[in-house]
Amino acid sequence: MEIRTLLHLSSGAALRPAVVGNRLELTPVEPPGPKPKRKSGLMVVPRTRQAFDAVAALAATRESRP
Repeated sequence: MEIRTLLHLSSGAALRPAVVGNRLELTPVEPPGPKPKRKSGLMVVPRTRQAFDAVAALAATRESRP
C-alpha cells in the first residue's frame, strides 16, 4: 500500500524533515488556513472547506503588516 494512503496525505502535502539519532523522520505539516483579505473596509475570509482558527489568522495578518 502507498505511504501517502497509509498516512492520509494528499498529493503535494508538505513534510517537515528531522534527523533523530541515526534516522530521518518526516512529519506532515498542516497546510496554512485561508488568509483574510480586506474588502470594503472589512476583513473577509475566503470561502473554503478548510477548518481554521479565525483569531490566529487575523493575528498573523496583523503581524505581517509593514
